[in-house]
Amino acid sequence: MWVQLGTSIIGVVWILYQFNKLRVDNEKRLHEYLERHLEKKKRAHAEERTQTLARFDRAQSSPPGRLRVIAAKIAAFFVKLWKYVPFVKPAPPISIAVLLVDAGNTDEAQRQFSARAAELLEQAKLYEEQAEAKRFEAGNAYIYAGRLAAAAGDGEAARLAIDHVLQDVDGSDLDARELASEIARKSGHLETARDECDKLYRIARRHGDRKRMARALRLKAAIHRTGGSPVLARRALEDSIKIEKADLNHVGAAVCFEHLGDLFAEKQPPAKKAARDNYLPAIERFEIALDYMSVARVRAKLEKLEPTLTQHTLASTFVGRLGAWLTELSTRLRAPVRKIEA
Repeated sequence: MWVQLGTSIIGVVWILYQFNKLRVDNEKRLHEYLERHLEKKKRAHAEERTQTLARFDRAQSSPPGRLRVIAAKIAAFFVKLWKYVPFVKPAPPISIAVLLVDAGNTDEAQRQFSARAAELLEQAKLYEEQAEAKRFEAGNAYIYAGRLAAAAGDGEAARLAIDHVLQDVDGSDLDARELASEIARKSGHLETARDECDKLYRIARRHGDRKRMARALRLKAAIHRTGGSPVLARRALEDSIKIEKADLNHVGAAVCFEHLGDLFAEKQPPAKKAARDNYLPAIERFEIALDYMSVARVRAKLEKLEPTLTQHTLASTFVGRLGAWLTELSTRLRAPVRKIEA
């Protein structure tokens, strides 16, 4: 039995390996093909344009003779027929349209050109989407490299990765730019982090993206905190709290309250009451959102600040959990009852 199970697992793993290898090989071959042929293809299309327009001029300047019309029609017929022959690459519709021009059928040629243009534009959209996906993938790789460099204290490598994300990757990927700003903060490039954070806030405000506005303000607070400006960090967090409260985003507001508590706890000496007054609402909101891991994290900070302060959280914990349970119960009671069919 175990031998059969092991053999089956090995077989499945081998099949998956072969599929992945085939995908990688195909991507490599496509990349090599594009490198070899793209520039050549552009030159070929430029030459084709010159020759085809010259051919049109000749066709318009002298009416086609009977023999040329017959030859062109026969050629157009065979070109259309070839696309139904197996193992034979069909001629592009542009060739058919050119032959129709030679035969004097300019109306049909015009329709063929328009149809081919629409088809090529659809293909171009697919290629653009593929290029966008590749840029997104490249952005991820640069973000991973920058994160590791920042964690290792390699500011130069982190800065290089940040520059690639901000300059070479798709600028519409605001999440990538936000992560790059965070990496810049962690690696000590605070000016770059502030500039990018301000840009993100302006873009979010212009598009009415309040959620991203609040996140940008939290990031700005973290940058000020890293730069030793707790007053500016506090202002940014208070602005973020206003947005999160108005939008009833309990998790976002809880994070802001937690960071405010951290600011007061870091003071020398610590402002214990102010820290507690922010940690407690953070705990309450994390409980409403049923994020008990965050509750435990903030409680640990509160206990580290002063063990006796944790006693004040018992009643709020009970009330928060009871409220969450009642909310879930009322939601279930309001749900429509399904009739059981016989």
